[in-house]
Amino acid sequence: MQARGFLIAPLLAIALLPVAAAAQERPACEALQRRLGNSPQVIGSTAEVRYHAQELSRLNADIRDLRTEMRRAGCGAGSIVSFGGPDDICSDMQNELAAMEADRQDIMMRRDEARSLVRPTMDRSGILAALRQNGCDVTEISALPQAAEPEHSGNAAIEPYSGITNLRTLAPTQSSEPAKTAEVKPEPPPERPYDRNQKVRSVGPQFFPEENDIDLANPASPGPQPMQ
Repeated sequence: MQARGFLIAPLLAIALLPVAAAAQERPACEALQRRLGNSPQVIGSTAEVRYHAQELSRLNADIRDLRTEMRRAGCGAGSIVSFGGPDDICSDMQNELAAMEADRQDIMMRRDEARSLVRPTMDRSGILAALRQNGCDVTEISALPQAAEPEHSGNAAIEPYSGITNLRTLAPTQSSEPAKTAEVKPEPPPERPYDRNQKVRSVGPQFFPEENDIDLANPASPGPQPMQ
């Protein structure tokens, strides 16, 4: 029994070595995966996009020049029919134009691929190499945990655009309408007496002097006023 126990102990130690190594490597792998998840990636290549843009601009200029030469040479297309034009020159120009347009499509495709290409940075490449050396799973990339969103007090959820003040005028309801007072029609003013001898009829209110001793027929003259 003692000999069997001596044999089992080394076997258990050998069997537990990978588990201990994996337990030691797991925190390192998690740390590397966190760094990998937060490392930046370059989307597209500025130099390649600029190069393709320059090539596309140059090719568009060549296509415009070739089409101008074709019009001058009388090489018609579509509904335009040219009589007596040099057929050999026109066919060569048309073949050259078709080749230029194919090159333009190829350049545009490569430009779009360069824009959407994801390139790892130097820091990201080093982290990937460290993950492979430590035997970590590169596919399981865990980013840093996001900060927990603060819980809003109360059970009411915040509606979108809740900070915008609504300035629309609410329609008046029956309860908000003020009590209508009875409309009182004003009495018509008294009519002025009609005098047949007076040619001009005066319209408007009559103003009577407060003092009876003032003679309105004889207005006051300039200077000191005599007693009336």
